[in-house]
Amino acid sequence: MSQDSTPPGETDFQAIQVVIVDADGRIASFNRAWSQCIRLGFGQDPAVGETLDIIGNRGEDDLNVKSVLRIAAAAKQLFSTAHVERELECVYRLADKQRFFRVSLCRLESPRPQIVISQREDTRNADSDIDATPDDARFRAIVLAQEDLVCRFRPDTSLTFVNEAYCRFVGKSAEELLGRKFLELVPERLHEDIRQHLASIETTPKKKQLELIAPDGASLWLEWLDIAIRNDEGNTVEFQSVGRDITHAKKTEQELLAKGSQLEATQRMARIGTWEVDAATRTIQWSEQSARIMGFEPTDPAPSYANFLALVQPDHRRQVDDSFAAALAGDVPIELDASLKTAGGEIRHVYIVGKCLRDADTDVQKVSGMIQDISERKRAEERLRLSESDRQAKQTFISSIMQTASNVYYVYDMERRSIIFANERVADMLGYTAEEMQLLPGGMLALVHADDLHRAMSSIQKLLEANDNELISCEFRVRHKTARYIWLSVIEKVFKRNAEGRVIQSHGSAFDISAQKQVQQKLELAKEKAEQAAQAKDEFLANITHELRTPLNGVMGMTHLLLESEPREDQNSYLATLQFSANSLLQLVDNLLNFNKIQEGKIEIEKTEFNLRELVVDIKNALAPRAQQKSIGLDAQFDKALREIYVGDPVRISQILNNLASNAVKFTDDGSVSIEIDVTTVDDAGSEIRFQVVDTGIGIPDDKRDVIFDRFSQASSDTTRRFGGSGLGLAITKKLLELLDSSIQLESRLGQGSRFYFTLRLEHQTKTHKTLRQAVQTGSAPRQFNGIRVLLVEDNDANRVLAKHLLERLKIDVACAINGEQALAKVQEEDFELVLMDLQMPTMDGYTAARSIRALPDPRFQHLPIVALTAAVVRGIEEKVRAAGMNDYVAKPINPEILAAKIEEYVQRF
Repeated sequence: MSQDSTPPGETDFQAIQVVIVDADGRIASFNRAWSQCIRLGFGQDPAVGETLDIIGNRGEDDLNVKSVLRIAAAAKQLFSTAHVERELECVYRLADKQRFFRVSLCRLESPRPQIVISQREDTRNADSDIDATPDDARFRAIVLAQEDLVCRFRPDTSLTFVNEAYCRFVGKSAEELLGRKFLELVPERLHEDIRQHLASIETTPKKKQLELIAPDGASLWLEWLDIAIRNDEGNTVEFQSVGRDITHAKKTEQELLAKGSQLEATQRMARIGTWEVDAATRTIQWSEQSARIMGFEPTDPAPSYANFLALVQPDHRRQVDDSFAAALAGDVPIELDASLKTAGGEIRHVYIVGKCLRDADTDVQKVSGMIQDISERKRAEERLRLSESDRQAKQTFISSIMQTASNVYYVYDMERRSIIFANERVADMLGYTAEEMQLLPGGMLALVHADDLHRAMSSIQKLLEANDNELISCEFRVRHKTARYIWLSVIEKVFKRNAEGRVIQSHGSAFDISAQKQVQQKLELAKEKAEQAAQAKDEFLANITHELRTPLNGVMGMTHLLLESEPREDQNSYLATLQFSANSLLQLVDNLLNFNKIQEGKIEIEKTEFNLRELVVDIKNALAPRAQQKSIGLDAQFDKALREIYVGDPVRISQILNNLASNAVKFTDDGSVSIEIDVTTVDDAGSEIRFQVVDTGIGIPDDKRDVIFDRFSQASSDTTRRFGGSGLGLAITKKLLELLDSSIQLESRLGQGSRFYFTLRLEHQTKTHKTLRQAVQTGSAPRQFNGIRVLLVEDNDANRVLAKHLLERLKIDVACAINGEQALAKVQEEDFELVLMDLQMPTMDGYTAARSIRALPDPRFQHLPIVALTAAVVRGIEEKVRAAGMNDYVAKPINPEILAAKIEEYVQRF
């Protein structure tokens, strides 16, 4: 394009001025209008090959230099970003007059990267009464780009200023509107009402809502905020009006009132939604308002956590993900600002807060919180970034726009300790007008609840130490004008610093979170009650277990000793019956404890090496006396391919087989019971093994086959009366198998018997292993503990005699104490290699005694093994034992082999 010789005075600034630059910022071509503008602004002609930087640096007019350099910087930035378009506004001093230009930049990729820059004078700014200072371009850009309808007009209603939103709404350009009376744009039926409204306006803003009928017959609602602008003589020279389309809000309000949902109405008005993220599944549940904030319809399903994270802008995605991960891992609350791209493609700024919620066992179940659309506040913050020199002149205009905000916005002066600006929303929230808040010494601090004042003061201190981009948030209670207290969430940011860099003003927003706090308090109260109930249940189980197991320990122990003393045949039968009854009672106690553990999800599956054949034989031998009494056969059959040692959970497998086999013996009066172990598949790592318990008993009706696996259920109402039992065995068996990734199967015919079977995968042994029974048989363990001194601390006479006898059979030198106080004295008077400590004793219990022994000054007491003897085998007992300084525990009734193994383990270890 060639240069032009038109005289400067004849330049048409309304013509579109175009210049094209390449990736280096050099001029590729330009049109005549742009050449004339540069010549007029810098006194020189531009040339192809020059850079915009060179043109800007060779001029003397600071205003023109700034504009050209700003355009050059924008062009360079457009080459380095993903954006292909950008708009900005610049001010030139041309022909001794300031002129405003709207500048558009567009990146082209073909045939080579270039930026097309076009600019045209913005005549709307020329007719406005706002001062056209050099720094005012940013201020005008904010007003002109407002989504709200902004205009100014004289008392005769002729328009002097309109922004783009106003033009779009009425469907006319600024050139068509300026100078025209706006009353011509509204129905005549509203003219008188509007004139009366304007006559009543003073220097404080006043709201007016109007209902208009669109050409298609639809009802439109607008809310206008008007203020009178007066001259020095006090005469009104202009009106300023800010309008907002509230049609959607009106419809929403009517829908909410129809539904009667006060909470949803509050959330919509405050642009706040609630949400929950499940800790285990990462699924999201949210309120209708949360869906709207993220651009979804309320009826749309909530996205997965990963899909939600994809909506977050890349700059904030890592921060959001880390915050949620920290909350799900513990007690770290979520509190952050982020920007996201909604499902409809709109960029929104949101404020997210959240907190983890725990179950009765203190495990994190979910993270719950709220999300607020703070896009309007972000825009307001941008408007507040005006320089101090412009602030006083523009504050009234900005304040008038902010009056329509949903939340309380304010500016706080640190030196005067008072609020110097607040929007009208403060009256709705706190009952005080903006003027009353400005006169209140200390501002909002004067209203803060005494118990929360330290948090508010701490927040101010953080603000004084914050950087300009840091958000400081705090929650506290404030006193409403009616004397009631409400909860506020306040977010503040540095607004102004003095010459020394100290913060002297801040600005922020506050919103009412009283409803959320009430929900939170109810949740915390419910959690506290649940924890108290769980604790009471644990204490009850501990006590009842202790009271049941303590006498059972004596009964089973003495029965064991009598059976080993070669009784007469008739005595042997009596003792076998006694042993079976005691075992049945112990099984009932264990079933109750196991059922409670399963319900609470506290069953842990172990992997240890064990001899499967020995395990099954032990179960068969334990049930043999009862089978002999009923004159029925009882045998165990093993596949030849069965290995000696497997890796799995022998305790759970034993519980399952014992429940099934004891049931089979119980419900069989004629015939036999068989425990069958078969290997179905084998590979290098492990084997699939099928376990079967087959009987010829009473059988199970078809309609009862599912019911019998329910808790406290049996096949018929007379089963309990005839055979006894709690109805828990099969329910526990089913749950345990599910934990082992298996399931119970059943085949049965009424009157002919039943077959219960299941399959487990057991790993193969990977190292040399010797079971306790093998060690005993080979004489290597438990060895004879000749010369070992053990202190037995037990207050129950029968249990003390039994334990002492078991220990003496192992050639152990036993000393006794009947409570913790005696034990503490004896360990200081004599040398012992191990202490067996009962837990529940009078005078001084076992926990206190163990702590007292560990606290003795002699170092040997730090290493003296202490093994607890307890009948209270409930959740948390191992942790309590170790917390008291004891090394391990043995459950009552005492198993002689387990007791011997524990003694050998700790005597050898120390």
